[in-house]
Amino acid sequence: MHPTDLLADYLLDQLPGAQRQRLERHLEGCAFCRQELAQLSDAWVSVVDALPRDPLPDHAWEGIAARVRRARTAPVRPRPDWVKAALAAAVAGLLLTGGLFFEPVRSAARVVAWNAGPASQRLELRGPDGQVLGAALLRPDGTALLVLNEPPESGRSYQAWGRLSPERVVSLGVSSERVFAVRAAGYRRIGFSLEPPGGSPRPSGPWAAGVDLPG
Repeated sequence: MHPTDLLADYLLDQLPGAQRQRLERHLEGCAFCRQELAQLSDAWVSVVDALPRDPLPDHAWEGIAARVRRARTAPVRPRPDWVKAALAAAVAGLLLTGGLFFEPVRSAARVVAWNAGPASQRLELRGPDGQVLGAALLRPDGTALLVLNEPPESGRSYQAWGRLSPERVVSLGVSSERVFAVRAAGYRRIGFSLEPPGGSPRPSGPWAAGVDLPG
């Protein structure tokens, strides 16, 4: 018996704790359901990638969740690098010391859900040469999820910055991960630089990438 009807809710982190644990034990020994989960994750990303960049109305989420449940057999569209980064983190976490580790799958789903949720807006983080190095997923409450294409170099950390004026820059936090949340409200521009572990009081060089905030 394959509990495939539970996989979509699992991917979206909607299962109660005990039911989630039972499903994870089943997934550890069932290659068929693991493959189904991977295909569903791919379909979910394809659905969200097709969404417009403009903020979504509040009623849109239920329709999106229903649509992804129907999308497993749909052709997979090419997707931007920030989505590939989230999936790469999920795939990398599937095998760990001989056992399965499923939390990154749900983490990747939450990244995509942040972008697809009501009134979220995706802004591209571009370097000085115009190359897209990630995305800022901006919400009306002023929080932003930074999703970067690559992890920081060995021995370095990402440090997020907010620009209040040409002369005033404020640290928004330091992370060794490629996905992290910051408080973006009140800033003209946000971005990130590569810094030593623990961060720096000011950027040690030009920002790696940034984006002007609306309003």
